[in-house]
Amino acid sequence: MTNFAARAALRLALTTVLAAAFSATGTTASQAATTIDCSTGAVSITTSNTVVQLTGACSTVVVDAGNTTVRLDSASRVTIRGGNNKVVASTVRSATIGGGNNALRVSKRLSVATVKGSNSSVKTSSASRITVKGSNNDIRATRLTKIVVRGANNTIKVTTGTTKVSNRGANNTIKVKKRR
Repeated sequence: MTNFAARAALRLALTTVLAAAFSATGTTASQAATTIDCSTGAVSITTSNTVVQLTGACSTVVVDAGNTTVRLDSASRVTIRGGNNKVVASTVRSATIGGGNNALRVSKRLSVATVKGSNSSVKTSSASRITVKGSNNDIRATRLTKIVVRGANNTIKVTTGTTKVSNRGANNTIKVKKRR
């Protein structure tokens, strides 16, 4: 089975599991929470108005939905599309945030992130590099090695350490600890 076929089968299985869970319990998607083991491969979440708990070490997690919250421990890659989604994790190696009004919260370590959408937020305790190409985004980090801003009207705040800043956008607010 090719990677594409495997991902399609997993996506179909996830959608079927969510639909069955909602039907069996008589709840709506916004009322239910579903737990999925993502240690077996990539996971694509396309069901809107739901809460999903991912267990195990995730490889790739794609959230292409609306009003969905995803909780996980760790992932190699997270992609958020759609709108009003929230992903909460301990560690993420690489993240891409598109769409609008999406949130990524990483409590320990976020290696690299790219924010392409608008009105989204990223909050992490530590990151190597965050690139912001969208507009009206809010980036908060305790420690951030490098920030690259290409969009407009973004807010970036780093509270600790030294941060290399590249700002080619308009009307951005960037607050970092001064280099000595």
